[in-house]
Amino acid sequence: MENHIEKELKRIETREKAIDKKTGIIEKKVNSVMNKVEDKIPDDLMEKLETAFYKGFKVVFEKGMGIIDKTYDKENRSMDFRAYKAIIDKDNEALIHLRKRLNKSLKRDLAFTAAEGTGLGILGIGLPDIPVFIGVVLRSIYKIASTYGFDYSNDIEKCYILKLISGAMTRGEERERTDKQIRRMEYLIDNNIYESDLDREMKRTAGVMANELLTFKFVQGMPVAGVVGGYINVKVLNRIVIYSHLKYERRCLERL
Repeated sequence: MENHIEKELKRIETREKAIDKKTGIIEKKVNSVMNKVEDKIPDDLMEKLETAFYKGFKVVFEKGMGIIDKTYDKENRSMDFRAYKAIIDKDNEALIHLRKRLNKSLKRDLAFTAAEGTGLGILGIGLPDIPVFIGVVLRSIYKIASTYGFDYSNDIEKCYILKLISGAMTRGEERERTDKQIRRMEYLIDNNIYESDLDREMKRTAGVMANELLTFKFVQGMPVAGVVGGYINVKVLNRIVIYSHLKYERRCLERL
């Protein structure tokens, strides 16, 4: 007979397969707008976006971590996990309570992103919001990591977080490759043989973000139509949060 942890792992696997089928939703919902502006996108915007995301990651990792840590109850989350860990392997209700509490907190981040992204879009502001958006993304993932007992302050875990962001933003065969890379990374981390290269991972993730959001961020840089870009910020954050939550929850359960 399956225990509740095995059932939870199967639930996570089912949800992972489900989100793989939804990765094209963003493009479909704004396709009519994208087709009108795609040929107007400057040739150098891809490079500018990639640089902006790279610098955004660099700034937030180097200077923003302490600030982000002060904006939520990191210590209480870590204490809660230590308390829950002793009973999670015996009591499914403890795990469910942990998940519900985390989801409630993450929904507030989505609400903030909706206000921040849409407001900037109406004003016709595109690129300047990238560090703010990255800060919100990382804050949400930090909450997830600490809730499930993972220390995100070291370069190894930062590389893992960046890989999660890449995985959430990719589709099809690229998503499958990234999923395999994530599983391999987890194995190497757990066996203390992963060699981190944070700068390289930041550049890779910046490239993925720039490629996926090229058209969206261009639209956000346009008055009125930019509201679509703000809407996209929310959808992208939700996409990253769901993906990261599943990966960290599975990783936690497999360590019990």
